[in-house]
Amino acid sequence: PGGQKELPPQAMASDTGLIRDIPIARFRMVLLPFQQVSFNIFQPQLVHMFETLLATPKPWLYMHALLPGGAENLGNPEYALPGLASDGGI
Repeated sequence: PGGQKELPPQAMASDTGLIRDIPIARFRMVLLPFQQVSFNIFQPQLVHMFETLLATPKPWLYMHALLPGGAENLGNPEYALPGLASDGGI
């Protein structure tokens, strides 16, 4: 609908709504669905992620995860995402 392209089958299981391989952005604030917020993206990891995402065909989907303390905690192992810690544990 609306002229947007479908996600490739390997990226989305349409019967469950499961989206695989979705980029994750972590910010210090909670974002609600359809909320509109302006960001000043300056962290190299996020700049790269959004530039790469916007270079692909629509839909441009990403996931937001709350990161207490924001950018100061991007490299903090205490706030590492499961499976991404230095020990690789989940």
